[in-house]
Amino acid sequence: MNTEKLSERKAATLCVLHIIKEAHDAWPAIYKRLKEGFGEIENGRMAPVDLGLAAIARNIIAIRNVFSKEQSDRIQKWVLEYLDAEDWGEYGKYAVEEVKKYRKFQEVADDGKSGGDSLSAVPSLLLYKLFGKRLRDFEVAGSINPLLLMMLGGILTLLAGTWDWRAIKDKLCLEEET
Repeated sequence: MNTEKLSERKAATLCVLHIIKEAHDAWPAIYKRLKEGFGEIENGRMAPVDLGLAAIARNIIAIRNVFSKEQSDRIQKWVLEYLDAEDWGEYGKYAVEEVKKYRKFQEVADDGKSGGDSLSAVPSLLLYKLFGKRLRDFEVAGSINPLLLMMLGGILTLLAGTWDWRAIKDKLCLEEET
């Protein structure tokens, strides 16, 4: 049994900080690849933040595969509360709304009724944030270029996976905090 303890709240905070840092560190190389292949990003100042938020959303969506529904719901709540904290200043409300939007978009794709591709849900929404209306320039047969989706989907999966909830669960006892 795991004896080292960590609160769910602290784990959620560390998750956010870790993924945002990883996204920020990775952004210059990602930006270079996107710019070379697809041109200028619509809002370059916010793009690394949007990348991090999309990765956080993907990460907290995936925790339902590791923890019980109750525990994953609590952890998701702590992630959103941390994003809404004063530390985030003007970005707090934006961050919460964006993560909720990504999460909702993913849930709709996951339910199978929308006909959407579950693996492309979060990357699609992020691409609209990055390229705006110019995204239409990259359509193939009326859909977003699959290579662009796969590239960004892979990047998001790698970033989201840098905070491994399964390893946290195996090594630590996550405690509920009220």
